[in-house]
Amino acid sequence: MGNHQQKSRVELRNKKRRTNFMLNIFIAVVFTLVLVVASQLLFGGREEKMEAKNDLDQEDTLISSKENQEEDVDNQKKQEDEEKEEDQVQNVEEDPFKGATITEGGEGSDVEQVIENPNWKPIGTKQTGEHYATYDKNSLDWKEMEQALSYATGISIEDMTIRWLGNNGSPQDAKGTIESKSSGAKYRVYITWIDGQGWKPTKVEVLKR
Repeated sequence: MGNHQQKSRVELRNKKRRTNFMLNIFIAVVFTLVLVVASQLLFGGREEKMEAKNDLDQEDTLISSKENQEEDVDNQKKQEDEEKEEDQVQNVEEDPFKGATITEGGEGSDVEQVIENPNWKPIGTKQTGEHYATYDKNSLDWKEMEQALSYATGISIEDMTIRWLGNNGSPQDAKGTIESKSSGAKYRVYITWIDGQGWKPTKVEVLKR
C-alpha cells in the first residue's frame, strides 16, 4: 500500500514536470513569434516609409524639373517678345519718308501729298493663326494697327489722335485717318496685313488742313 502511494506521487511529480516543460516551450514559442511579428512590423514600416519618402522625393524632382523647363520656355518667349518690341520701336524711330516717292495731290481733293515708300516693312506681330482685321479698340490687332500708323508717319502713339480707322476693302487691308496733337498735321494711312509679319504701310496721304 505504501509503495503504491509513493509510486503515484512520483508519477504525479513527473507529470507536472512534463506539463511545466511543455508550457515553458509553448511560452517560448509564442514569445519568439511575437518578437518576429513585431520586428517585421517595425522594420517593414520603416522600409515602407523610406520607399514612400523616396517616391515623394522623385515626384518632387520631376515636378521641379518640369517647372524649370516651363520657366525656361516662358523666359525664352518673353525674350523673343521683347526683341520684337525693340524692333518695332526701332522701326517707328526711323525716318518713315527716307527713300520715299512723294507726289502732289490732285486739285480739288483733300490730299496735299501722296507718299509711297518701298522701304516700309511689316511692323511685326504677336498674333498667331488665321488673321482677320479687328476694329475693337481693346484688341491686340487694333494696337498693332496703331503702331503701323505711327511707323508710317513718324508720329508717336502718345502724340497721335485717331480720327477714323476701318476696313479698306478686304479683311487684310485697313486705312486710318490720324492727326498729330502737337503739330496738327493730318494723314490718311493705308496698311495691309502680311501673314506672320504684321501690318505694313503701303501709302500715306498728307491731308490739307
